Amino acid sequence: MEWLKLYSTVMFALLCATNILFSQTQTEAYLSVHQKDVENKWKNELKEYKLIIDQCLDREKELYDTHYVFYHGQSGNLRIIHDFTKELFNLLGIHHHKKDFTFLRPWFNAPQSVDIDTFIENYTSHDEIEVLCVNLSLFGNLFDWGCCTFEYFYNNFAMSKPNLYGIVQDMFTKLDLNEKFIDDLIGLNYMTQTKEGSLIQIFIPKDLVDSCVYLSHYWLEPYHQQLDKTYYSASKNRHTKISPILEMYRNNPEKLLSIPPVNYDTGPWDHIDPNKTCMDELQARIILSKDITLNPMNGIKYFTYTTVSEKQMDQYKKELRKLTDKITTEWLERTSKEDLAINNITGASPLSKLLSFIK
Repeated sequence: MEWLKLYSTVMFALLCATNILFSQTQTEAYLSVHQKDVENKWKNELKEYKLIIDQCLDREKELYDTHYVFYHGQSGNLRIIHDFTKELFNLLGIHHHKKDFTFLRPWFNAPQSVDIDTFIENYTSHDEIEVLCVNLSLFGNLFDWGCCTFEYFYNNFAMSKPNLYGIVQDMFTKLDLNEKFIDDLIGLNYMTQTKEGSLIQIFIPKDLVDSCVYLSHYWLEPYHQQLDKTYYSASKNRHTKISPILEMYRNNPEKLLSIPPVNYDTGPWDHIDPNKTCMDELQARIILSKDITLNPMNGIKYFTYTTVSEKQMDQYKKELRKLTDKITTEWLERTSKEDLAINNITGASPLSKLLSFIK
């Protein structure tokens, strides 16, 4: 029996090493390296937010075969913009309602499409293009100040305080909505206020990820250190695809451990913690455009986690829906059919699509 036990042990080790027995999700792979570091930093929080963490990990497993996952944390008061944009989109009847999709930016402000290579080569001059900073796992960038999703969520933190009124006012101006409703809309934020921010889990289909996501370091800077020679361009000084790196992240974290982390002298985070690894410092940037990342029909999934109770969230959504109906009804009442026809021709107002919707 001893030989059988030894044989089983050896075969189990071989299967694990070749990734035949099981596959790790991105967060599981990260924890296989940094479990103790995460426990040391977030010991109490791992218990406090166990339900949210478990939900995130379960969804990673569920969508493992078809999607890659990314994480983004932000101030909780931005939720009203996401939800109001989604309500407008649903009301316009552009596509069927999708529960697993969130507009992290208004779709009508985004470019129709963005060539990722062109953007990366000229990213400093593309101020009009929205880019989302994300981690490759739930606890990623543990050792980088101002870069960790879970830290943003826990501290309800924003790198720079957003001008919420200004953002909403810009939306109302572009959609020709009555600004008298702005205070009412922002006022709904009190219904979802918690001490934490929003934790956003983003799943992008494997066949789309290289078209809208690139490997990065701080800010918009592409990640320059070579991790995979097959998809690394010496002339461009970066990887041309992120998917091979994500596969390495999932299935071969040991290789990433053999590569030293990069030290960028860019501020208070330029000190390298002795426990920091190349795996921990990897980040990504998601480019937002109408054709891919802001298109609910592309299979991209967004899940937002907060500590707001289900009952309170349901009440908030009811109030938001009532207010959205009120805002759009007022727009219809003061807009003549002639104006609607003109807008349909010129595309001056996205809400002109309501004419065909209500008929």
